[in-house]
Amino acid sequence: MSGLSASQIAIRSTGIGASEVAAICGLSFYGMGPHSVYLRKRGLVDSSESSLMSRMGHAMERAIEPEYLHETGVELAPLLDSNGDPLTMRHPDHEWALASIDRVRTTDLIPVEIKLIAGKRSHYAEQDPCWCGRKSHMHWGRDVDSIPADVYAQVQWQLFVLGAPWAHVCRIWASDFSAPEFKIHTIKRSEVDIAWIFENVRKFWFENVLAGVPPEPDASKDSELCERLHARNVLRGMEQAPPGTEKFVDDYFDGDRMIQVGEKKKAEASNMLRRVIGHAEGLECPNATITNRARKDGARVLKVKPK
Repeated sequence: MSGLSASQIAIRSTGIGASEVAAICGLSFYGMGPHSVYLRKRGLVDSSESSLMSRMGHAMERAIEPEYLHETGVELAPLLDSNGDPLTMRHPDHEWALASIDRVRTTDLIPVEIKLIAGKRSHYAEQDPCWCGRKSHMHWGRDVDSIPADVYAQVQWQLFVLGAPWAHVCRIWASDFSAPEFKIHTIKRSEVDIAWIFENVRKFWFENVLAGVPPEPDASKDSELCERLHARNVLRGMEQAPPGTEKFVDDYFDGDRMIQVGEKKKAEASNMLRRVIGHAEGLECPNATITNRARKDGARVLKVKPK
């Protein structure tokens, strides 16, 4: 069962939402790109959300309300449509510019975005859990007081659609060895950043989605899927490469050689570090912590963590 109602899915297919602008602009921390948005908007992949994730998100948003009231003295409320579903807002002049807001302040209708981060606070520890191949707590980087680029772009788009002057981002950091941390960030509206985001998203909506033309190909799996879906019947055989192609070929081979050299160098260094460690559990170096601990099956795993 989808986490979005049929009416919500239909509305979101008519424009670009705030959670999609980072992927379109190349700002997604998790590696999502414009092809992933294109596939959903063109109906080439399922655009629904899991009911479990949707329920968890709604529960977290409700749980924030008393904490926000305690911190600010202002109540939060959801924006709902006539069916009781989260309301999708439209820009008054650009109907394809959409935004669904987690909560708004009841006193001034300022939007409030809610984010949950889970993981160890040692931001770059190798043993930490990963999400989509990236460590989820690294999303906020070493400076946890800064706003990640994709969250910033999402909120600027919300401010654009709503016409609001500023917004709050409520961050809950759920660590595995300390009490959860609740923090409120303020993001002010930036006309310069909104203009840049708007131009990227406008071109994508009209020149890609509405025109049925996939974005320029890249190395992502979504790009490969676009190629398979759009170009399956238009392959024309071998053609003469245009001038300048050989540079990209040389760069490709150079990169491949660098990977091979790097992998060989890393393997040799790993062997030497194992010899230096010997039977110890690890070593402290001025520039790194080196461990060679045994797993449950007895195999020892070398890890090098930079300081």
